[in-house]
Amino acid sequence: MIKSLISGLVKKNIIDLAKSITIVENRSSGYKELLSELSPSEKKCHKIGITGPPGSGKSTLTNALCKKIIKQNKKVGVICVDPSSPFQGGAILGDRIRMKDLNPTDVFIRSFSSRGSLGGLSQSILNVESLYESFGFDVIVYETVGVGQIELDIVDICDTLLLCLTPESGDEIQMMKSGLLECCDVIAINKSDRDGADRLKISLQQIFDISSKIWTAPIINTVGIKDLGINKLLLEIEGHYKFLSSNNDLKNKVKSRYISKLKNLAQEYLLDSFFNNEREQLIEDELSKDDVDRISVYSLFEKIKYLDEK
Repeated sequence: MIKSLISGLVKKNIIDLAKSITIVENRSSGYKELLSELSPSEKKCHKIGITGPPGSGKSTLTNALCKKIIKQNKKVGVICVDPSSPFQGGAILGDRIRMKDLNPTDVFIRSFSSRGSLGGLSQSILNVESLYESFGFDVIVYETVGVGQIELDIVDICDTLLLCLTPESGDEIQMMKSGLLECCDVIAINKSDRDGADRLKISLQQIFDISSKIWTAPIINTVGIKDLGINKLLLEIEGHYKFLSSNNDLKNKVKSRYISKLKNLAQEYLLDSFFNNEREQLIEDELSKDDVDRISVYSLFEKIKYLDEK
């Protein structure tokens, strides 16, 4: 079955891509073989991250940008990181509802649960990214659940980071100065037909005036639901990618992601190897005791960490 799926990915079979994602996300039998046998695509893929506060219109902008990109005869893969359901742990799928008018033959959308990941991007999403790359999408768009630690995760995996704000985001940018604002490559002030858009733009420009970054994030006023400012926004996103490609920045990003994935795999392997049946049983033995009789977690770790060496 795995070889059949790999063959399907090479032939750009969208059904086989969907099946492969399900296997990888659920870590079903054969998922490691599937990932290790993937053929790297020769096509360069522009990875665009879209983040911002909840309610800033990230899904609307993603929808509008995808429509523009496919008009360039490009194929787009979208990874939506939805909030986790508090009952079942699955993705709530709100983003897919808001992007329902996109043609599935041109844009492939898959929603994933953040599953409590502090940064919003779980390991399964990084594995699925490899499937997207192998499938040969021209553009991969990552739309995240919100902001917080998440910006640090998404910066590592994308080429261009789009920060989506609204005119009401004035107070929020004060908390972003040391994080997201320093990382973003393009800013969209969405819903800019509301009061306060120009004031926010001036505040952002003042922040970037004292920045020492070689690339200064352009600030674009947009109204995603009315398709206003989207063409200019896409031009700035593409301009940033050309900027990266004109020097070693893009190559360095690719190398950094390669090493990061390798480290993640090593971490996953070591954790799986460490928690073997014997250690799991000793942990269960401690958990079965009353709280007052249970040894500390540090003592338990010292007790089990050298079991393999005995």
